Amino acid sequence: MASRGQAITISYIAWDTANNAGKTGDAAHHTLRWVKDGASAAPTNPPSELDAANAPGVYKLALTAAECTCDVGVLCGKSATAGVVLLPVTVAFEQLPTAAPGQAGGVALAGSAAGSLDALADAVKGAPGGRTVKEAYERADAAQAVADKLNTALEADGAVYRFTQNALEQAPSGQGVGDWTAAEKAQIRQALGLSGAAGATTGQGHLDAALARLATLLTYPVVTQAVIAAATQEIVRHRGDTVPIAFGAGRDLTGAALRFTVKRRATDPQAAALIAKTSAPGGGVELTDPAAGAFRVRLAAADTAALLPDGRRAAFLYDVECTQNGEVETLFAGAFLLLPDVTTP
Repeated sequence: MASRGQAITISYIAWDTANNAGKTGDAAHHTLRWVKDGASAAPTNPPSELDAANAPGVYKLALTAAECTCDVGVLCGKSATAGVVLLPVTVAFEQLPTAAPGQAGGVALAGSAAGSLDALADAVKGAPGGRTVKEAYERADAAQAVADKLNTALEADGAVYRFTQNALEQAPSGQGVGDWTAAEKAQIRQALGLSGAAGATTGQGHLDAALARLATLLTYPVVTQAVIAAATQEIVRHRGDTVPIAFGAGRDLTGAALRFTVKRRATDPQAAALIAKTSAPGGGVELTDPAAGAFRVRLAAADTAALLPDGRRAAFLYDVECTQNGEVETLFAGAFLLLPDVTTP
């Protein structure tokens, strides 16, 4: 990169487009412009050919120090010779000291008064007392002091670090907003069956519901035999059983079309349903007493044969959809719990 304010000589190429080669002996036909930071002017010196024999088409131009006092310059122009183009050259300049190291205007030497951080800071700021760099060093020292204190609270744990025991002991207790109260902690411990002071729960929280569901899964469920009448009643079946599942909607279903579906997730597309039955002839859903709202779903052994590949119980989702008089309504929806069969084909 060129130094700002220092005279230089740059080279450019004259290209003969007709012969696809550098054009020699063409300097007198060149009209050049030196574009200095966007301002165009004719250069002070004329161009000359560099070496017609060994570098055909290469020309040079000496730029003065004044012409080089810019951030970016572009040498461009044209040739009066037909078919000859001058390829532009861009030069970027940077501000560098022009004096020898240690001299006025040069780079300060380490250990000298001019090489101190204060002098360097003043040079960066542009006026004595600026201390920009010094202030940065002071802030870096302050940050290092904090890092050193933090380092005493850490210890190596293999490839990672952890807080020392003393740092953890001295840490605040953290009784922040949203923390459990003493009574709530006692209730949680009681619900989890842990030792400690007991406290009554409302029985209506998320943890109560989770524990109730867990208790159901840990016990051996009773297979559904009675007529399903509750809208969210769970269905419990053994894999491979073909006994129909009876439903009682408690309303007139004359003329209704019913669909019974079992899926792993409610968001699964209908094409991915594990079991799909309809009230169409032979569809698996039979209206036994339409006026009373009674119907039953008959499952084939093959419907559930492949749903427990690991032999463990699994919970799915089911619903019964009714279309009647142009209206669609979900009559029943809940869990479909499938149990492994001991006696297998």
